[in-house]
Amino acid sequence: MSTSARAPFLGYEYQSLQALLLITPTGTNSRIYIERFDDVEFESGDEKILIQNKFSLNDSSKITAKDEAFWKSIGNWISLIESGIISEEEYHFLIITTRDTDDPLILKLTERSETRNNRELLTELIEFAEENKNKNKKTEKHIRKFLKMKIPSRISLIEKFQILVSQANIKEIQEKINSHLSEWSYEEYLDEFLNSIYGWWYREIIKRLSENINEPLTHNELVETIQHYRDRQSAKALPIYLEKLKKPEKLTAAYSDFPFVEQLEQIDLEKSSIVEAMFDYYRAYEHRSSWVRNLKQISEKLDDYDEELVEKWKSEFKSINRKIEQEKITNNNELKKLGLGLFEWMDKNPFYPNLKLERDIAKTWLLKGSYHLLSDDCRVGWHPNYKKLVGCKNEN
Repeated sequence: MSTSARAPFLGYEYQSLQALLLITPTGTNSRIYIERFDDVEFESGDEKILIQNKFSLNDSSKITAKDEAFWKSIGNWISLIESGIISEEEYHFLIITTRDTDDPLILKLTERSETRNNRELLTELIEFAEENKNKNKKTEKHIRKFLKMKIPSRISLIEKFQILVSQANIKEIQEKINSHLSEWSYEEYLDEFLNSIYGWWYREIIKRLSENINEPLTHNELVETIQHYRDRQSAKALPIYLEKLKKPEKLTAAYSDFPFVEQLEQIDLEKSSIVEAMFDYYRAYEHRSSWVRNLKQISEKLDDYDEELVEKWKSEFKSINRKIEQEKITNNNELKKLGLGLFEWMDKNPFYPNLKLERDIAKTWLLKGSYHLLSDDCRVGWHPNYKKLVGCKNEN
C-alpha cells in the first residue's frame, strides 16, 4: 500500500480504536457517535465532547498553530455553533494528536482549562490569527471564521478547548484496549476473544457510516457483546456435564458420617438444609471429578478457586473470633449461633470467584458444594471450635 493510501486508512483505524478506548472503561451511560458532528462525539452523563483525531505517519513533525489541521478543527466547530447544531456552552472541544509540540500557543492549549488564563490565551490566539490570516490559503477561511465570531462565543470556545499531544499511536491504543478487555476473557481464549470484539466494533462502525445510521455505540452494547463472546468461551472452559443430575435416593445414608455433615450438625442446622448441603456437595464433587478427568490443566485452576474461597472464609472467621474474645463468649449455644451465622454468610450471600462455567446459574451450587468439600477436609469450618469438635487433623 502506498504512503498516500495508507495515511487515510490508518487515520480511520486510529479514529475507530480511539473511540473504542474511550468507551471501554467508562460508565454505563457513556456513548460514542462516529462521524456525526465530528470525528468522534463522546457523551457520558451530562458531559459532551467533540473530538478531532489527528493521526500522523510522521510523528517526528511537531504540531504548530500554523497547521491546517488545527484551524480546520476550529473552523468546523464554529460552523456547527453558528448553524445552531450545537452550543459552545454544551460541548467540550478536543484535538487528540500523536504529534508533539513546542509551539507556545499549542502548549498553552494542552493545559487544562481551569489551570490556564483563557482570556490571555484568547488574546494571543486572536493576535496570531490577525497576523496569519492572509499567509496560507488552506487556513485562511478558518482563521477568518474565527475572527468573525462574537466575543462571548470565542471565549466559550476557548474555555472548552484542549489539545492532547504525543498521544498513543495505533499499537499503543490497542495495547490499552487489550488490557481492559483481557479482564473479561479467559486467558487461553484471549486472542479469539479480542478478535471477536474488534470484529464486532468495526462492523458496527461500518454499518453506521455506510447506512447513515445516526445512532451511538454505547458502553452497554459493548458490555453485552463482551458477555456474549465470553459465554461462548465458557462452554469450552468448564462444561456442565451432568445437566440433569438428580438427588441420589440414598443421599442421606451416603453422607451422614462425612465430616462436612458433622460440621453442620455442630451448629444445629435444620435437617432439610443439611440434605440440600449434601446435594450441593454431591454435584460439586461429581462435576469437579469429571473436569479433572476430561480437561487438561484444570487442577491448578480448581486449587486457585478453592484458595479464594478459603481466604474469604478466613476473613469472616477472624471476625467471629474477635467478637468471641471481646465479649468473652463461652456458652456453646451462643457459639453455635455464631457458627450458624457464618454458614448463612456463605449460603445466603455467595460471591463468585472467577472459575469458568457454562452458565452463571451453576455457580451457586458449585460454590456451596466446594465449601462443603473444603469443610470435609477441615480447611474451613462453621462452629468457632470446629477443629476440636470434629477432630480435624488438618491445621490449615
